[in-house]
Amino acid sequence: MGGDQADWTEAVGTLGDRERAEPARTFDGTSPGTSHCGIYSWWADEAARRQIGQALRTDIAPLIYVGKTEQTLKRRVLRSHLRGSIRNSTFRKSLTAILKADPELAAQHPAPDVRAWREVLSDWMRQHLAVVVAPVEKARLREAEQAALDHYDPPLNLQQMPRTPARTKLSELRRRL
Repeated sequence: MGGDQADWTEAVGTLGDRERAEPARTFDGTSPGTSHCGIYSWWADEAARRQIGQALRTDIAPLIYVGKTEQTLKRRVLRSHLRGSIRNSTFRKSLTAILKADPELAAQHPAPDVRAWREVLSDWMRQHLAVVVAPVEKARLREAEQAALDHYDPPLNLQQMPRTPARTKLSELRRRL
């Protein structure tokens, strides 16, 4: 992993390659690059896109979120996103807010406490999401993440992003938690 611009530019391009997306249900952190820090993108299947789109009142592209980590990609994806709490993952907080807004899921899981939704969310993520990871030198993480955000405009990213009706709705749903 070199430190030149071509390396992080390639990593940004990698995030947009759906063919590289590993289903959340099989992600175990053994794929190449997961022992490094880097950037990652989350992809939603058609059912998830419909569900997210209904909650945010818009059509949703398959690439829904981009993040960076100074930890290992394995640790961030597995521990924070797939198994973590909403305190450790803004992505999990957004997804929980969206799922709690779904009348069918809310009826199946009426517990008002978001902690009760932890496993519901993890199961949903394993069923509907996939992730692409790309190692990036620690010193270049911020610029790589910003380049990815600018390029892909993922709807579930709120910070460093322009306000849109979907992001405004997502912020409202998050406040309800």
